[in-house]
Amino acid sequence: MASITWTPGPLAWAAGFAAADLNSLANVTQKTSSLASPQIDNSGAAPDMFVQFEVVLASLTPVAAGNVLVVCVPLASDGGSVSSTDGTGTGNQVPWQNYPHAAIALRTGAGAQVQQSPPISLPPGQYRLALINRAGVALAASGNMVSWRKYSEAVG
Repeated sequence: MASITWTPGPLAWAAGFAAADLNSLANVTQKTSSLASPQIDNSGAAPDMFVQFEVVLASLTPVAAGNVLVVCVPLASDGGSVSSTDGTGTGNQVPWQNYPHAAIALRTGAGAQVQQSPPISLPPGQYRLALINRAGVALAASGNMVSWRKYSEAVG
């Protein structure tokens, strides 16, 4: 009988945003990573099946049911632009429902937070990350970061 096991990629977390990208991000606004594209390259000969996110937020007081949405936005056919977004603000946000994404719930109460998503399915391709703040408050002026790592499964 075959068994299915996890096959992690590098166990270290990779940065998804530059240090200042998420500073003071207002509620219900979006920021696309300013790092060189792609943040996640899942286009190799044996692409990984899953991605997981870790969100580190400096002190804030989210509303009940507040969350941040991390979106894997596929690169456009020219390999450099990001599909369907102007990168920031409340207008023209990425159609996140169409792309791999994770809504990461935040605890209520004041303080810094470190939260992780479960692994989500990641099709082959190249992706740039976007974050939509739905915490109910602006993010802190510094100390916010999103990191990622990939996984696969092996059948043996």
